[in-house]
Amino acid sequence: MRARVAALLAVAAILTVAAVPVAQAGGDKPSWRPGDFWNWAGTIDIPFFGPAPNVIRFEVVQAESLTLGTTAYNTLHTRQTQTITSFITLTTVTDQWYDSGTLALIRTAVSTSTSTYSPPAARWQFPVTNGKAWTVTGQVTTERLGGGPTTDTYSFSVSVTGEAELSLTLRTTGVNTTRAYRTFKLSVPDELGGGTSVGYYTDEIGNFAKIEHFNSGPGSGTAAWEVLLTEYRYTPPVSTLVLIFLPLIIILVIVVVIIAALTSRRKKPPVQAPVQQPQYAPQQPPQYAQPPPRP
Repeated sequence: MRARVAALLAVAAILTVAAVPVAQAGGDKPSWRPGDFWNWAGTIDIPFFGPAPNVIRFEVVQAESLTLGTTAYNTLHTRQTQTITSFITLTTVTDQWYDSGTLALIRTAVSTSTSTYSPPAARWQFPVTNGKAWTVTGQVTTERLGGGPTTDTYSFSVSVTGEAELSLTLRTTGVNTTRAYRTFKLSVPDELGGGTSVGYYTDEIGNFAKIEHFNSGPGSGTAAWEVLLTEYRYTPPVSTLVLIFLPLIIILVIVVVIIAALTSRRKKPPVQAPVQQPQYAPQQPPQYAQPPPRP
């Protein structure tokens, strides 16, 4: 009995160890929904003033229909708010409209200008895999307050330069959890020059776990600014959830098998022999003496 239980536990241990590596970097397209959000915090280097707190919030506002010329798009309207606190507090709000099917960027708007991309800028191509690279080209037309529209042509290349494991303390549903995440490193040059951003993506989070920005290229020195994800609200699609919780499912199945095996090995209660009824000899009728003959 003990040997059987030990063998079952050994199998459970082997399968558990085999299941843990499933938590690899995932590069599938995120499934954003209105109400999802991500908060990052870090520092930005301000010339002559040094590092300053840098907080970024990205949220999905709502689904919208957007028509440009004769083309109608189903879009996700998002809003990015960046707050830098130094000798003054500077807050920049950028509204963005992404194609809901491909997450290609269609339009951005700040307080003083609106930029429209033709065709929509497919900055991200999913699934993201190590070594993958692609080029994004097109035109961006910018309309500024008090001025006419200007059109610029852009072309830049995006590359997945490797994988990285990040340990993050994240707040989700009001609870802080610290754990490691496997991510893909995406290198993205600025559209019109001026620097390069590096984002650490995982589809489990649905966005970047870490973002760095270099004034020239990665590896050229210390990042001009860097932020880490601190809080988010996002539910991955079912396929991603299955991969995340597969180790737990396997462990649960193993536990059920062990319990079933232990239950089947329990001793059955002894079977009682049928009660023997005592055997009695048949009774003979009583014998009476014969009366004496009459005289």
